Amino acid sequence: MLAAASEGPESMKNIYSVIGAHLKSLFLLQFAEVFHTVIGLTKGSAVFPLIQSSVRAFVLFLLIDREPEIHYKWSTYYLLLVWSLVELFRYPYYITSILNVNIKFIKSLRYTVWIPLYPAGIFLEAVVCCQNIPLAEKSLKYSLSLPNPANFSFHFTTFLKLHVGLFIWIGAYFMLSHMYRQMIKALYTENPKKRS
Repeated sequence: MLAAASEGPESMKNIYSVIGAHLKSLFLLQFAEVFHTVIGLTKGSAVFPLIQSSVRAFVLFLLIDREPEIHYKWSTYYLLLVWSLVELFRYPYYITSILNVNIKFIKSLRYTVWIPLYPAGIFLEAVVCCQNIPLAEKSLKYSLSLPNPANFSFHFTTFLKLHVGLFIWIGAYFMLSHMYRQMIKALYTENPKKRS
């Protein structure tokens, strides 16, 4: 992705066509984090990995992948870059933790790089949603109108507007608060075993 950025704006626009299929496979693997927590391979709650993976899957599979016009937007490139950077620091920490290897530098990066990257990702997810609103309005993709056998209607454009106007920001508050608490616990809480 960084190589594409150095080659200029045109190559940045084509990044999704180059890495999209691989990226989708890797993002599906993120749901393994939820399973790992449930079976006790990793510590913590399964709730936040489930929410994060679900939101990313929604944005990647429904908003980016299914709308070819979005593939070429600047927001898609930067969102994929931010997501990749987050994982670049997160997974080495998880691997060293599973191996019971404590590398303070990796731990410090894992619990601090989120400070600029999570808000950037949240903003870019909102931009991608906003860019999808006129496309969803025009195509009525994922919308269900009455009458139908289920006697239920769903207007995807309205859902996207609610998502951008409300859901993203509520989710952002909880995710950023969770990351802040994790950072304080991991970096600033003294280990009781070290005191004795």
